[in-house]
Amino acid sequence: MSQDPARNCGEAGFTLIEMTIAILILTIGLLATAGAVTYALAASNMSRHVTDAKLMTTAVLEQMQTLRNAGQLTFGQIANAGAVDNSDATTPFAGFSTAFEPVSIVPGTDGIYGTPDDLSITAGADGIWGNADDVRDNTLARPNFARRIEISFLDGNINLRKIVVTTRFPGQNGSIYTIAGTSYLNNDLNQN
Repeated sequence: MSQDPARNCGEAGFTLIEMTIAILILTIGLLATAGAVTYALAASNMSRHVTDAKLMTTAVLEQMQTLRNAGQLTFGQIANAGAVDNSDATTPFAGFSTAFEPVSIVPGTDGIYGTPDDLSITAGADGIWGNADDVRDNTLARPNFARRIEISFLDGNINLRKIVVTTRFPGQNGSIYTIAGTSYLNNDLNQN
């Protein structure tokens, strides 16, 4: 018995148009998924930068109290360059820079984060640290992060200091974001 060719017409597979539409729908879905993954990665990266900047800011604010409490710096030495009082100190200290400096992963020879020696690895050709020929190692810095430490007296009160730490960090599309933290430090080891 032979089969009728007219009966086989209804049992055909997918047409070329149906396959093209199915592939188009699948492609749109995959592109949407790729876009969502890209956005999630960018948001995660930004979140990590914000968290790192907050930690860097908080660490320096806490460092000020620790420097005073441990006696590494006197209260008079916790100041910006030019306002440091080294009169009661056993070791002179130049002070914290008010400029935005790269954020180092090591504290430098003085053991204090946020000072100009953080990225210095050699004293330069003359063998004297702290002058223009010092060699800075920027591989010790967090890429695209910078920090400024501003220390001021509060309304003429020499026993109370306001410390503002501002950290700049990279954002999306090349933008720069800023986080600032403020703390107060007094001359009494038991109170802040």
